[in-house]
Amino acid sequence: MKKPKKMGKITYAIICLMAVLCMGCGGGASRNDAGNYYYYPQEESESTEFAVEREEERELFALVSIDYVDEVIHVYRYANGLEYQYYYGLNTGFYDKYGNLTSATDFVPGTVVYLGRTDAEGKLKDIQIADSVWNYGDVSRFSVDEEKGIFEIAGTNYNYDEETFVFSDEERIQMSDLSEQDLLTVIGKDKKILSVMVTTGHGELQLLNTALFEGSFLQLNTDYFAIITTNMNMEIPEGTYTLAVANDGWGGTCQVDIVRGETTTVDLDELKGEGPKYGMIVFDVDVEDAEIEVDHEPVAKDTPISLKYGWHSLTVSAEGFADWKKKLYVNSAEATVYIELEGESTTEAGTTTSQSSESSQSQAGTETEKSTESTQTTKDREDYLDDYLSTLTELIGTL
Repeated sequence: MKKPKKMGKITYAIICLMAVLCMGCGGGASRNDAGNYYYYPQEESESTEFAVEREEERELFALVSIDYVDEVIHVYRYANGLEYQYYYGLNTGFYDKYGNLTSATDFVPGTVVYLGRTDAEGKLKDIQIADSVWNYGDVSRFSVDEEKGIFEIAGTNYNYDEETFVFSDEERIQMSDLSEQDLLTVIGKDKKILSVMVTTGHGELQLLNTALFEGSFLQLNTDYFAIITTNMNMEIPEGTYTLAVANDGWGGTCQVDIVRGETTTVDLDELKGEGPKYGMIVFDVDVEDAEIEVDHEPVAKDTPISLKYGWHSLTVSAEGFADWKKKLYVNSAEATVYIELEGESTTEAGTTTSQSSESSQSQAGTETEKSTESTQTTKDREDYLDDYLSTLTELIGTL
């Protein structure tokens, strides 16, 4: 007889606890640490009327968080400035903006949605990505004026306020945390920004013990080039890169992972290896009788030559063509430099970078005198890298 009595006490305690929670939450609301209110609809009769109203007005909600394990979502209701908590389950329909069934994983913090009805257990029956808002992806040209509350995208101004949510992954961040290196998804209605999501962020690369390589180039894949300065650091998009350095017979490569919001450190003393190092370079010119000089010494076409890691002068001349002069940056064990001469024109001057033996092809570009001191601003460095890379793109195969 003791066991049933014990169970009766537990049941009574649970009922009392539920009563206390109902009285304490003011009609189903409870305050979290952030000062927002979360509502927990439990009965269909309480939620149906609210859901019908939402369906008619197609109210907008911002998805604040989603827990795929416990199947819980938090949303912000723009109509009253409160946050709500809902449960979902296997019977919950997740729909894209066209009304087609989709996966719950397509609903990430920052998504603007419509909410449907809830069932007797308080679980959502359906949730849909809103089709009454605009969605700009891959936004890279943007600026933020925090004083005026203006978010500019490609020359067009939009407004934002305290109701604008900014997310990096699932973490809420501030507008001031955004960087010009970020790639964004921006959602808005008319001229108001509703949410901003960092889809590709940036991290920092910090170089240590740079003395041996200062004045030479740092190369990340074939995308980023920068003149190495004393213990320099630079912002670059998150991702995995092959980093290469070379100077005066020293150098090496390594793989680096740039993580959003973190600093990756590379000690160049550990990367320089044993010197001097040499690369076997082959020059392939599209003009049969072209003359090639490296460091003012003639070299044979299509014949490998051994060049020390680092900078070398490269000149190609042929009858009927203007002399072509560049700096060759050797930073790999093997490479083939493909050169296509053009007709009479002014002498071209620039930089050619040898590639790894895997691709066996060089990249070429124009050297610039622009400074990259460690105190250089992110914007200046970005402009420098963009200019250098665009020059590379334009010169490939048309040198």
